[in-house]
Amino acid sequence: MESKASQTKPLIAAVIGVIVVVAVIFLGLSVYHQEGESRSAWLTVGADQASVADRLDINAAVQSIDPVKGELVIRLAFTPKGSLASADGRSAAQDLSIETNSSLKPEIKFKKGQPLSSVDVVVELYNGLYTDYPFDQHQGDLQIYATATTPPATEGDKPVEETIPVSVELFGFVHGFSMQGSASSDTTPTYTEISMEVSRSSSTIVWAVFVMILLWLMTLAVVGVTFYVVTSQRKLEFGSFAWMGAMLFAFVSFRSAAPGVPPLGSLIDFVAFYWAECIVAICLVVMVTVYLTRQPK
Repeated sequence: MESKASQTKPLIAAVIGVIVVVAVIFLGLSVYHQEGESRSAWLTVGADQASVADRLDINAAVQSIDPVKGELVIRLAFTPKGSLASADGRSAAQDLSIETNSSLKPEIKFKKGQPLSSVDVVVELYNGLYTDYPFDQHQGDLQIYATATTPPATEGDKPVEETIPVSVELFGFVHGFSMQGSASSDTTPTYTEISMEVSRSSSTIVWAVFVMILLWLMTLAVVGVTFYVVTSQRKLEFGSFAWMGAMLFAFVSFRSAAPGVPPLGSLIDFVAFYWAECIVAICLVVMVTVYLTRQPK
């Protein structure tokens, strides 16, 4: 009986281990999908597509976010509808001019019959400091205004330029960031303004905080070893010197492992990294001093 029980225990432990691993994997997948839905922005603003037939549809997809440069890159794809579209549907039946608040290309023009290629615009990020990483938050606005120009009916007349309804569909999903979008109160069927709020994703914040905690725990371990060796007259081992020296370089790698971490001088540095480097360096100097001055037993 005892032999059977002893054989059954490892099997039960293995089954429990497999169940725990599977549960953890499913939990991770669930958190991944929930975070993906919560950190993405998807909305349509401007002219009502159901009631306005003659309009310009614009698909705005966020490509990248750079808090250090204070830039948000959005790719605009244009699709004319109704009387604005040519017979093939791939070009405009009139000359189009799209004005944006982009610092890179504020005015986009397409000639009649010209294919409407996608264009990247750069939007400024404001009201935030990237040095507050990983708790930094930023804001950005996308403004779009479009006009269509009709050639003159008779020679000598001036071209007729008129504003056209615009419908903008925004999709924002950038790895490492959480993004929320909303239509500004100034938005009309012919003028679109989208306000965007950008912050770090939950996974980025959790990992960055974990890096800070890990830096402090490893630093305290070095302090504990140094204190014990100095106060207890314990024999010094060269392995301790190598371990502490390696920590100085390992901390740099730990800091760099934080996703999207900005250059030195950020919150993560003043809270953990600078202190960890200084304390470990001091402990290493203390250990070397003790080694050089302590009399051999």
